[in-house]
Amino acid sequence: MEIPFQGAKLLEADDNKVGIVLFHAYTGSTNDMNMLGRSLNKLGYNVVMPLLKGHATADIMDILDTDFTVWRKQSREVVKWTTEQFEQVFVFGLSLGGLFAIETLIDDSLSIVAGGTFNSPVVAEQYVTIDDVFKAYTRHLYKRNGESDSFEDEWPQIKVSYTEQMHALAQFKKSYRDRLGEIRRPVLLVQSLKDTMVRGADIGEVVKAMPGVDLTLRTFPENTHVITVDRNRSAFEETVALFIERNIQE
Repeated sequence: MEIPFQGAKLLEADDNKVGIVLFHAYTGSTNDMNMLGRSLNKLGYNVVMPLLKGHATADIMDILDTDFTVWRKQSREVVKWTTEQFEQVFVFGLSLGGLFAIETLIDDSLSIVAGGTFNSPVVAEQYVTIDDVFKAYTRHLYKRNGESDSFEDEWPQIKVSYTEQMHALAQFKKSYRDRLGEIRRPVLLVQSLKDTMVRGADIGEVVKAMPGVDLTLRTFPENTHVITVDRNRSAFEETVALFIERNIQE
């Protein structure tokens, strides 16, 4: 089977019963989800790992020149395509990817069984930014491109674009916050307590924003933000697998 999305990965199983969509993080790539995807594929599930536009390139402006409307449209197209290929679909996302996963879970027009988020700032009491991490990532790209000498001169303008994108992120979250309680599918919320980007305390705000939703909340005291590649990820992978197994419809 060919997947009609540039840069996406598809791990096929022996049948078309279950398809799982895994959205990566901001500045990330499908590599964020490789280990989790392979562990789920070994259990007999088809796994779709999209690449959000502008990511996994050598130019940081490819991300900054892409706005949230593009990513939202892309995420919905991927989920819709997956529902057309497989009988039962689950949707999950890491960090930014979790925001797109949760938005698709709100939409009753999409044939999704269940899904969830991993260390995602779905609801945050404080303004969420990743300034230091983003700057370090940008510096790394400049170094890799042999352009380290121009980084400091160009960083101020890059930061302006980045700040605008973070404000767009805040507006995106506001656009669906009041609808979180409308979700009628089981939801898995995962939070690492050693996450330095998304506060562990904010997971309580997410729960409060989803009254009446069938929630499974799991916290991992020793894990960090990118839990999908963490050395301590085995318990996390088992949690995701058990959630899927419990919600598969006979």
